Amino acid sequence: MTKKEIKVGSKLYFEPTCIKILNKYLFKNRQVQGVTLNQQSKIIFKNMDTNNETIQSNDFTSNPEPIAKKPFNKWIVSLIILVIIILIVGLVFMISKFTKKQGQETGELNKQTKTEEKIKEPAPLIRYGQVKLVLDKSVAKVNEEINAQILMDTQNSNIVVASAFVQYDAKVLKLVNIDDKKSVLTMSIMKKDNNGLIEIVRGIPGNANPDDSVNGYTGSEGLLASLKFKVLKSGVIDIRLNPEKTKLILDDGRGTEMKLEIK
Repeated sequence: MTKKEIKVGSKLYFEPTCIKILNKYLFKNRQVQGVTLNQQSKIIFKNMDTNNETIQSNDFTSNPEPIAKKPFNKWIVSLIILVIIILIVGLVFMISKFTKKQGQETGELNKQTKTEEKIKEPAPLIRYGQVKLVLDKSVAKVNEEINAQILMDTQNSNIVVASAFVQYDAKVLKLVNIDDKKSVLTMSIMKKDNNGLIEIVRGIPGNANPDDSVNGYTGSEGLLASLKFKVLKSGVIDIRLNPEKTKLILDDGRGTEMKLEIK
C-alpha cells in the first residue's frame, strides 16, 4: 500500500477521499483532548504512513456513542409513594385517636363537674301548705249572689307567689267581680275569667329565705282574692279549685313549689 492509497476497514481509498472523511469526522467532534483540527489530521496521516496501520471505518464515519443513561427505577418511586401514604394514614389515625381521647376526657370532666355541682347543690326543700275556697252559702236562688274567698295557709314557711285557678259552671253562675285589693300578696300578675275558669296569680317581694317573715308572706288564713257570683238558674252550685294549677311558691330563690292540700 502506497502513500497515495489508504485502507479504511475493508475498503481502499485514495488520499483525497480519506482526507475528506477525516475532515468530516473531525469537524463533527471538533477538538479532541486539546488538539486542533489540522494537528489531528497530520497526526493520523503520519501514523498511517510510518506504521502502515489500518484505519477502521467506524472510527471516522460514526459518531461517538453517547453515554448511556441509567434507567430510572420505577419501583423506587412506588416505594416512596407507598411510604408517604403510610405516613399520611398514620398521621390521620393518630389525630383521630387524639381527638377522640380529648373528647372522652372532656366528657368525663363535664360529667365530673355536673356531679360535683349536684353534690354542692342543697337538697330541694319540702314544705307543706294549704289553699281553700270558702263560700258564704251553698244553696241560692236565681239572681242571688254567692261570695267566695281564696285563703292560704303557708304553715310557717315564707312564700313569694301564689296562683289559684277556680272552676265553675258558667251555665248556672255568672262571675260578677274579682276583688284582690285586700290580698296579702301586693303584686297582681294575672287576673282573668275564661267563662268557667278564673285565673288569679299574685306575688310579693322576697329575699330567698323561706324561714323568715320580714319579706314575702308567712301566715294562715291569708286572703289571696275574693270572688262574687250571681245565680243564673237553679241547679247545683259547683265552685272549686283546680288542684293541678293552684300553687304556692316558696321564697327560696329557686321557685320551689309547696306540697299543697286543696280544699
